[in-house]
Amino acid sequence: MSLLSSKTPFDLGLGFQDTHVLVTGGCGLIGEVVVQAFLSAGCNVTITDIAEECPFDQTDQHVLFQRADITSAEQMDAAFSAAEKKFGPVECCIALASLDLSVLKQSESLADMVCYPYSDSSHDTGSLMTTPVSFPDVSRSTETF
Repeated sequence: MSLLSSKTPFDLGLGFQDTHVLVTGGCGLIGEVVVQAFLSAGCNVTITDIAEECPFDQTDQHVLFQRADITSAEQMDAAFSAAEKKFGPVECCIALASLDLSVLKQSESLADMVCYPYSDSSHDTGSLMTTPVSFPDVSRSTETF
């Protein structure tokens, strides 16, 4: 039996090669790492973010940056259209866009921070707005429970 070492090569692609992945919030701290992981796996990655600049090389044929706010259905529609035009259908959508504590009024204690104006804003609403764009053939239920 041969021993495994750090020099033993194996594929980390996990079968994702040429998969089209769209990452909302792809310019954030977590988003950057997620985008790097998918690019390393051989994916075509569309990055959406409200950031003015994208940290990824936009001349890379596997990268598309679309400045878009997830709370805007029009901007997300445009981002998905551009993504599909370049790489074909989005096969995987990773919703990482959200607000961090820096947008809230600061106070002495986290327990005193007022979060209610944002509780149903960008992260919650944006994720829900991204879903119908990601899955246009899925109809919304009209059934009430």
